[in-house]
Amino acid sequence: MKKNLLKLVTGIFLIALSFNANAQIDVGGGLSIFSDNVTNLALQGRAQFGITESIRVAPSFNFIFGDFSGTEINGDLHYLFNVTESVTVYPLAGLGLTSGGGRSNLGLNLGGGANFGITETLKIFAELKTVLLIDFYSPIVIGGGVLYTIGG
Repeated sequence: MKKNLLKLVTGIFLIALSFNANAQIDVGGGLSIFSDNVTNLALQGRAQFGITESIRVAPSFNFIFGDFSGTEINGDLHYLFNVTESVTVYPLAGLGLTSGGGRSNLGLNLGGGANFGITETLKIFAELKTVLLIDFYSPIVIGGGVLYTIGG
């Protein structure tokens, strides 16, 4: 199942790049807090690829540690609303695969977030989402971090 989700995320990434070769690409990382029955922290690596001016793909990888240790691979879509020249908000939906404790679970990501432009190439992001997992806990995830623009 992990390999299939990785193939899906890679495919979405390649499709996004083929739609717009000059697409803006943001890469970076941050921290997330997963909260349900227990609270866990995660280190996150992520990228954002513009498909159109208002839609982007955002794959990410989380290394979760705490009472539950594991990994999470996500592929989210963002629909962008430009509030100001430097502030963008978005609802998000996507798929994720959480693995740990000898099991893997596919989940549906639903939530929203915002990007705050600090400079032309540096952004801060904040995100709140729930991960609806099959036969497992469904945490609320609060995350934030820094993104660097390398394309566009």
